[in-house]
Amino acid sequence: MKSERGPLANGAILAVALALILAAHEVNRQPGWSLFGVYIYWFCRVGMAYLIIVGAYAALGQAMTERSSPYAHVGLAACLSFPPFVMAVTTLDLIIGDVSLLNTSPDVLVSRLGIEAASLIDNHLTTSALLLTPYLRQALRERREQQGQPAAAPSRPAPAPPQATQQPALRPAPDEPEVGEKVAAPGEIETRAEPEVPGLLLASQPPVIGDLLAAEAQEHYVKLKATEQGGMALYRFGDAVRDLGRYRGMQVHRSHWVADDAVVAVIGKRGALRVELTSGEVVPVSRRYELEVEARFADRERRAE
Repeated sequence: MKSERGPLANGAILAVALALILAAHEVNRQPGWSLFGVYIYWFCRVGMAYLIIVGAYAALGQAMTERSSPYAHVGLAACLSFPPFVMAVTTLDLIIGDVSLLNTSPDVLVSRLGIEAASLIDNHLTTSALLLTPYLRQALRERREQQGQPAAAPSRPAPAPPQATQQPALRPAPDEPEVGEKVAAPGEIETRAEPEVPGLLLASQPPVIGDLLAAEAQEHYVKLKATEQGGMALYRFGDAVRDLGRYRGMQVHRSHWVADDAVVAVIGKRGALRVELTSGEVVPVSRRYELEVEARFADRERRAE
């Protein structure tokens, strides 16, 4: 499967494209500036804007909850980044345009700053909307996958249930007896039926054999990974996560679910957290799951990188 670029890379591509467009359409060139100087100016200016805006978005991400609106997150990031954006652009314009203004009275500088702030509002809002679009798309996609309705069963006939020897060794935790429920006496034959095999495992081709380690979304399929033999199932990932809810594990990313027993280490820090599995695979962790992952796997090895 072709790897998908993250929002950071997509935002950087948009920033480069924006700088090229603005430089190519520059009409108020400073006296003595070459064409190369114009491009350098706009790359510096858009680069500063990108770092400030994305930095504000990332900082707010530490305070936003799972129920927070992605649109509110983007809007607050645009507002929070406006003051440092104005200061950065004004400083750049003063240094490049007229250095003598730095030696004038504070009243002149404050007046210049106010003019810059008023003239940069629409510029900043447009730049923020453009550069944060990849982050907004990712947040909306994650929310849709979390709140998606169960999909219809696959059109192809489901394969016959695999034999007992082919069932994953990972089993749901047995239910504790309720108050007043009769507990089987020693030696009494256990008549309780085995837990029903989830549709995800029934749809897997080939059948899963061994301990279930992880599940990964791949286009319209879910790739199941196990100690002996994994498989592929034509399944929506949101439905797969619901099916896997009976096993000890959790969703750590919009495209990844991992079994508790499969995690051997937690790598990195918040904002770039990952977990390492017994198979050696390293799985990314979304920001929304970072706190839960750190708490759930606190007893596992912790590595900086």
